[in-house]
Amino acid sequence: MKLNLEYYRTFFAAANFLSFTQAANHLFLTQSAVSQSVKKLEQELGCLLFDRSPQGLKLTTEGEILYRHVREAFEELQNGEWELKKLASFQDGELKIGATETSLHILLGPVMKQFKKKFPQIHVTFTGSTTSDTCRHLTDGAIEIAFLISPLPPNVHFQLTEIMEIQDVFIASSHFPIDFDKTYTPEEIACFPLISISNENSMRIWLNQWFLAHNVLFVPDYTVRGTGLVMPLLTNHLGIAVMPDYFVNSGRPNELRKVSVSEELPPRKLYLATNSQIPVSGICREFIRLATEYRF
Repeated sequence: MKLNLEYYRTFFAAANFLSFTQAANHLFLTQSAVSQSVKKLEQELGCLLFDRSPQGLKLTTEGEILYRHVREAFEELQNGEWELKKLASFQDGELKIGATETSLHILLGPVMKQFKKKFPQIHVTFTGSTTSDTCRHLTDGAIEIAFLISPLPPNVHFQLTEIMEIQDVFIASSHFPIDFDKTYTPEEIACFPLISISNENSMRIWLNQWFLAHNVLFVPDYTVRGTGLVMPLLTNHLGIAVMPDYFVNSGRPNELRKVSVSEELPPRKLYLATNSQIPVSGICREFIRLATEYRF
């Protein structure tokens, strides 16, 4: 049987009012149109849905069974409409963001503060990991948007919007035994205890290449999986690490200082990435707008 929603809509109104006339007024139809729709539905179902008498309408046993299911169906439709309206007005919803640890520090803090002030009801989930892991989450659709820092994996085919440049520097605790007034060569820096993230991170590959370009083999004394684990080693005066200059310029209480090197590290780029195969929600588009318009 071909489902005709208008027949069920008419039946639902007639069952609610137990009157074809009131149902017609509610639906802005004629009484005859309501009566005909109910009659056609009865013919298709092969049973009577109403007892018709001079005293009025009354649901038959079959009509009561159908009414329960139709009522549940229309309630679900109304709930769906309500949820969509809340999403459209940004009163409810969830935003799933993927980000490397560095971008969480540099970008997402100030942007998210602005976003939550404007849309306090939106729940935000962060998936912070390496660049490779974040790319995989965006490919799989586990997140709607990602913030990635170059160098990117070679197989990345996302839509990329450049947000800002990031300048990396060599940094150490102010209590680390090094002359901060001196400018060191890459070879001299390599003689100090070095802290680095592991080889599975694209930044480590980038650092390996930078040292090799200066005829130096990069062999860190401390290797950690994520950027967040570098900071405790730095603040305990255990070595030198390569970090964005943000961690020096932001006035952190741990008193990190830049170590001058004769060859400056090339800047990297922070990108906003979306997957063209996965449509983004309205709230995600609003977040993208805030992120791309934010001035640092």
